[in-house]
Amino acid sequence: MKKILFIAITTALISPSLLAQQISPQNEILRPLTNKAGEIQIGGGIGYLDGDRDGKWTAGLHASYGFTDNLTLGAEGLTYRFIERADSATGFEAAISGGLRGYYEQGPNEALAYGTDITGKYVFSPDLAVFFGAGYVFWNEKNQDNRKEINYTLGVQKNIIKNATISLGYTYRDLGSNFAQNNANAYHARFNYSLNKNWDLGLIASYTDFDAEQNGFDTEDFARRGAGVYASYRF
Repeated sequence: MKKILFIAITTALISPSLLAQQISPQNEILRPLTNKAGEIQIGGGIGYLDGDRDGKWTAGLHASYGFTDNLTLGAEGLTYRFIERADSATGFEAAISGGLRGYYEQGPNEALAYGTDITGKYVFSPDLAVFFGAGYVFWNEKNQDNRKEINYTLGVQKNIIKNATISLGYTYRDLGSNFAQNNANAYHARFNYSLNKNWDLGLIASYTDFDAEQNGFDTEDFARRGAGVYASYRF
């Protein structure tokens, strides 16, 4: 899947007067689900995707902007945090997001995916947090019946040393009746090192048992396995 590793870039013109007065904490576990007001995050990475038949290298860019502490615009749409957690504090927060989830080709067919998600995060300590969520995706298809799915995600974040965070996640995809598969599973792992409050460097890997060809997609748009490196900058 084209978005497995990295999100495509969002471009916007932002007045210098809107730049953040402060940015998210250096410790990734303590960061909120949305950007700070005026905070901009830009980044990019490269990775290798291994499908059922062929593998390929890919590259992508990412950008997001915080209109307020609770409202962020990114490449995939808007995210609104409706339950807040104070900076550097333990506890629960939650957000809802909606927007574009991907574009795929199926031979002569095309599919544009839209979706909405609810995401929660509970911080037990500055070194440990869990995240969870549920999402709905509607596949608007050009030459065949539209499809839909519901997905559920559960994961954990742990600091292994200062400013170095491991994130492990699992997603269960409950596929609709128009898919060949009834369900699919996806696993994600990420290592993030925060050089300072501005810079992050990291590694990411993923695996899924979603069968692109069986479900009618071009295999080059999907990958069972993926791995890559990334860097991001906040200001």
